[in-house]
Formats: sequence, C-alpha cells, structure tokens
Amino acid sequence: MTVIFLISKIQFTISALDHEQIHFDISELYRRKLMAEYARLSLSPVEIRVQHEQIFANYWNQLQLKQDEYDSEVYADRSQQSKWDDWIDGELKKYSQYASTELIIQGKK
Repeated sequence: MTVIFLISKIQFTISALDHEQIHFDISELYRRKLMAEYARLSLSPVEIRVQHEQIFANYWNQLQLKQDEYDSEVYADRSQQSKWDDWIDGELKKYSQYASTELIIQGKK
C-alpha cells in the first residue's frame, strides 16, 4: 500500500511540474511576442520610453488571459495537457528569433 501511495505521489508531482512548466513557457512566449512588437514598431529610444507602459500592459493582459484559458481547459479535462504541450512548442518555435533576452532596436534616432 505504501509503495502505491509513493508512486501515485511521484506521478502527481511530475504532472504538477509539467503543468507549471507550461505556465512558465506561456510567460516566455509573451515575452518573445513583446520583443517582436518592439522590433516591429521601429521606435526611437524616447518613443519606447513613452509607449512602453501601454505596450507592456497590452501583452500582460494577453498573457493573463492565456494563463487563465490554459488552467480552465486543463483543470476541466487533464487530457488537454498534451494539446497545450504541442501548442506551446509550436508557438515558441514561431518566435524563436526572439529567444534572446537582448533586443537591439535600430529604429529612428
């Protein structure tokens, strides 16, 4: 009986870690999307400082909605986890050019 409990507890822990990894990956995705937006806008450093809060707030809100969507779907049906695993892998690959945490903006002076 104890062995079954321990195996069950280990499996739960791995499942919980997998779930939390997707939350981390969703955050990373929206960081990359934010970097892509800055690169796309070609703003001067002054314009970035002026518009940063609005741009960041937009991506922060999108991030929170996606995190909530993920929890809602997976908590309702654990089999949805693999769908989200595949989705996040694809999205991170799509934004792989923004994987670096450094963004050099060569916009207006």
